[in-house]
Amino acid sequence: MKRNYVAVINFLNERRRVFGVEGISEPRDARGRTHSLRSLFAAALLGMVTMCRSLRETEEETEEWSKLARKLGVRGRVPKSTLADLLPRL
Repeated sequence: MKRNYVAVINFLNERRRVFGVEGISEPRDARGRTHSLRSLFAAALLGMVTMCRSLRETEEETEEWSKLARKLGVRGRVPKSTLADLLPRL
């Protein structure tokens, strides 16, 4: 199934205030953070909206999204282990 990334990212970018993470406290230690909480949340949300079936698939897709997803703060590949560690703690 070919995904329409441009349409999804533009849709989410237009509504990013609704999906904002400003009210969510950062559960991670300050040391070793490569990705912001906002970018990780955006990557997870993009994975769900584009029907990724696993965090591994989300990780693979973040490489493809990198140029488009910059509008949402996603900078390059987001490791599945980072998402797996973060999401249960939110």
